[in-house]
Amino acid sequence: MPEEIKESVVLTDYAVSTRYPGDYEPVNEEEYKAALEMAEKVFCWVEEKLKEGE
Repeated sequence: MPEEIKESVVLTDYAVSTRYPGDYEPVNEEEYKAALEMAEKVFCWVEEKLKEGE
């Protein structure tokens, strides 16, 4: 697994904060864009892996 995909573990924090109510810091635009870019990389990587398995 590529290192940049391993780093996507930080996206879990966003999943937790949206799933469970609490006192979380709002996400600014820079954080949003970085998380979106990371999620897109993960999606593309998984898509490639699925195509390899066909």
